[in-house]
This record gives sequence, C-alpha cells and structure tokens, in this order.
Amino acid sequence: GETGAQLLLRQSSGNVRVASGAVVTNIVDAGGVANAAAFILAGTRTGQSTIPVFQANGFSPFFFQAFPQFSGGVNVLENNDRSRYNGLEIQFSRRMNQGFGFQIAYTLAKSEDTRSFDPTFAVANRGTAQSAANTPFDINNRELNYARSDFDRRHALQGYFTSELPFGKGKRFLSDANGLVDHLVGGFELAGIIRWYSGRPFTIYSGINTLSNVLQTPASCNNCTSTSGNISLSANGRNIFFTPEQQAQFFAPAAGEFSNVGRNFFTGPKLFQLDLTLAKRIRFTESTNLELRLEAQNATNTPSFAVPSDANLVISSANFGLVTGNTVSGSRKVQLAAKFNF
Repeated sequence: GETGAQLLLRQSSGNVRVASGAVVTNIVDAGGVANAAAFILAGTRTGQSTIPVFQANGFSPFFFQAFPQFSGGVNVLENNDRSRYNGLEIQFSRRMNQGFGFQIAYTLAKSEDTRSFDPTFAVANRGTAQSAANTPFDINNRELNYARSDFDRRHALQGYFTSELPFGKGKRFLSDANGLVDHLVGGFELAGIIRWYSGRPFTIYSGINTLSNVLQTPASCNNCTSTSGNISLSANGRNIFFTPEQQAQFFAPAAGEFSNVGRNFFTGPKLFQLDLTLAKRIRFTESTNLELRLEAQNATNTPSFAVPSDANLVISSANFGLVTGNTVSGSRKVQLAAKFNF
C-alpha cells in the first residue's frame, strides 16, 4: 500500500523520444505529467455563517455564527485543500541543417484546486476578488471552491526558428552571383520567437453575499459555457468582454443558494506574440563582417488583453465586463542595430 508521504503527494510522468536523420536532425519528444496533492496547509476563518438572512426573523445577527464572541472570527491553519494537475507535453525540434532549424513545444494541460494560493486570511471585504475566490465559500463544503486553478492555461504553444534565406553564393537561388550581387542579396537570416497561450480562468461575482457572511457569492448564468465572452467593441467604442446580450444572462443566486457556475468558470482572452528579426551579414574577410539587424517585437501588433479588473467582474457594477485598456502585451516596437565583428 501507499505510505503516508505517497498519499499526501502523488506524482507520475513519462517520456517518449523519436529521432531521425543520419546525424540526428529531427527530434520529437512527448511526455505526460500527473500531479495530485491533498491535505494542503492553508488558512481560513471559523466565524463564517452560511445563513445570510436571519435578522428579518427577529434573531440575533450572530445566531448562526460560530464563536460570536470573536466578531472577526477565529483564524485557523488547517489542511483541507487539494489540487490536481494533468498535462501532455510535446516538443519537436530540428537542429540547424541546410540553413534551417527550429524548436516548438506544445502543452495540453488542466490544473484544478480548491485555492490557488493562500490569501493569508484575506476575505472579500478586505482583499481583492481574486483573493476572495481563494477563500472557502463554505468552510464545511470545500468542493464549492474546487475548479480550474487561477493560473490554468489549457493550451500553451511556444517556439523559435532560424532560417538562412536561400539567396547568394552556395544557396538555392543566385548561387552563381558575382561579388556585388552576392553582397546585395546574400547573407540574410530570418529568426523569430512565437508564443500563444489560451486564456486563464476567472470568476464573475454577484455583488451580494447569498451563502455566507464572509465573501461575495459568484454570479449564476443562464446557458453560459466556459468559452462565453470574447473581446469586442461596445456601441460607444469601448472594449468589452461580454456583449449586452451575454450580460443579460447573469443573475444573483437566491438567498442561501450558491452559483450555478461557481469559481473560475469563464476563460479570459488568449495571448499571442510573434517577435521577428531580419539580419544581414556583410563579409569583408574570413574574420571580419558587418551585421545589420531589423528587430520587431510583437511584429503583428496583436493586442493581448488581460482579464477585466476585479471591480469590473461584478454584475452589479456599471462597468461590468469592461476591459479598461489593460493589456499583457506591448505595441509593436521596431529597432535597427548594427554590429561590426572582427
């Protein structure tokens, strides 16, 4: 059977490699990773009441609150949290051969937990919505918090390439070019770095406490999916994540009820960035040359937006779903560089 340590943290992984070429040129790596952790140490408060409406019946506001003599509740360290990660990792690489080389890696993964970090007893009225989602909605039912991790990204693709352009002496085109023509068209190299990630999950809040007196309840939504929402322009030209029709699908749960979608149900904007470099090397002798470079960061000038701010993730906010210009990518930047090598 498993030892106690094995029960607390279970991890497995595997890897397969396929190579081709007389001198190994093309390599494919594929592997899987699975992690599970239970009894994670974190903090919470015992002063939580899960019945939000009682004063209307004439009861004391502390009637259902444990330890009412402590108005702020009692801070407790415990080990009732858990997490799980499963991933498939694939990498394909080609060593520089015949003027071309690249490496590209793809990860398909899912990370789930009851909290992605310990907010150190922060609650909704003292912390951000992000820390609130990492506070138990009900200390007696941690499964209400079990969902995709704050940092979960289902798809991640990144890689780089380097290619010598096939022009000039010894190349596919103009291989018999004279010295002047070779100086003009030869010696070019194109390189790039690409990154593409799917969006991370986030929580939509109702703006009211329907389940507990500690933090806001997530909003409920009719006919919503995890892919509902996308960056678009509103009628007045502002960036919004949910259209007016989608916003109308959200509503606050009834008193004593929890959200029908819960924590981290929705997926934020994706990230894409391509950086390119075009370089030309002009040789004078075997050991001296001039290198000219044209570099473009975010060459496609693609904006990658962040998740709406915490204040705009509450359905009762006048700016619900508004993306107020916060991006996780910069605008296109182009620069020229020259270097003399000797």
